[in-house]
Amino acid sequence: MRKYELTVILPADLEKEDNEKLLGKIKKAIEDGKGKIEKADDWGKKDFAYEIKKLKEGNYYYWEFSVEPSQLFDIDRKIKAEEKILRYLLVKV
Repeated sequence: MRKYELTVILPADLEKEDNEKLLGKIKKAIEDGKGKIEKADDWGKKDFAYEIKKLKEGNYYYWEFSVEPSQLFDIDRKIKAEEKILRYLLVKV
């Protein structure tokens, strides 16, 4: 298993239950790929350096997890499918 980091930006005006539902989908995608979440952080609301989809701020979330490289494509595909995610960054540690 390899270690990865995932940072996700969600709209700041997203309702709390929608936010939790979306984060649950991301966690489920990792766990469905037989991954193990080692660390999960809520970095809170931050201002953007420039507007993203006409928004000026967003909520940042960060995960460290381990998963087999063969499962990473499916995780990435599921994250891309979510329209409410403004930006994400998935990197190998």
